[in-house]
Amino acid sequence: MPNTGLILTQMHQTNLMEIELSKMAEQKAASSEVRAYANQLVQDHTNVDRMVVAMAQDSGTNLKNGAEAHQAGRHETAREKELERKLKSVQGADFDRLFLKETSADHDKLIAKLQQDKQNTSDEELETLIEKVIPVLEQLSGRTAAALSIDTMKPDVAAKAIEAGASIVNDVSGMRDSSMVRLAAKSRVGVVAVHMLGNPKTMQEHPAYTDVVGEVRSFLTERIRVLEGAGLTSEAIAVDPGLGFGKTLDHNLGLLTNLDQMVTLGHPIVVGVSRKSFIERLGGGASGERLSGSLAAAAFAVTKGAHVVRAHDVRETVRAMRVVDGLLRGEKL
Repeated sequence: MPNTGLILTQMHQTNLMEIELSKMAEQKAASSEVRAYANQLVQDHTNVDRMVVAMAQDSGTNLKNGAEAHQAGRHETAREKELERKLKSVQGADFDRLFLKETSADHDKLIAKLQQDKQNTSDEELETLIEKVIPVLEQLSGRTAAALSIDTMKPDVAAKAIEAGASIVNDVSGMRDSSMVRLAAKSRVGVVAVHMLGNPKTMQEHPAYTDVVGEVRSFLTERIRVLEGAGLTSEAIAVDPGLGFGKTLDHNLGLLTNLDQMVTLGHPIVVGVSRKSFIERLGGGASGERLSGSLAAAAFAVTKGAHVVRAHDVRETVRAMRVVDGLLRGEKL
């Protein structure tokens, strides 16, 4: 298994952790199937993640077949109905705080039920996802020395990906799943903990913060503490403020302009601005025409302290980052 310090060094040198997935997918030598798989990985996170979240959020009401534990979950208790009513009355960061407060007494029961729901409803979908992802990683791992990252919230998918050659786990849920934390520590891989408000299904439904920079920084600080406490070395941990993951335009701008406050956490900062919708809202071009705006946003992020940038347009981004790095350091990379 690659040294995690070396992994993050490679991430910084290339200016992009997941760049190889797009790059290899575009090569003419790759099969059409591999290109389709790689494109799906870059363009979309896992449909399975969203499906499982939706199923868990709905307490199983949309499922007609499943184990007894899942069937029991279809019948909401008075407490569950009251909790649902309370949760619907709040938004943004208050949702997470209220959920934790209201459910802390039944934490073990709820976690066990959620895990059972996942087991009953997602095995087939997970297997399908693994069948799509693993061949791509296996081919890439044999053709490049670059660090490969798997973008998933699922420990089962991450485990298979690590076996196939991934040396970094990028988790948009911020490594909140204890199973994912244990896997990363045991496998000695690098991790990227991403801030996301709520879940993929609800994150853009009226996101609200009292202090977006302070709250995101506090969340990432807590995740760093948990990860280090589980045995991950400091050098193996990178953080991502999660631009666009439960953020409005103002939230994104606030995080970018104050990115230096994240740098003080002492861990590599990863940002994803490529082709984001806020680029268009700033006058950077409509969908399909956001290259120049994406490069500008990435360059700005680097000047504010970002160590790694995600990109769709690989060649253009790498060249732009070389220039920015050279300007900042006063010498050629």
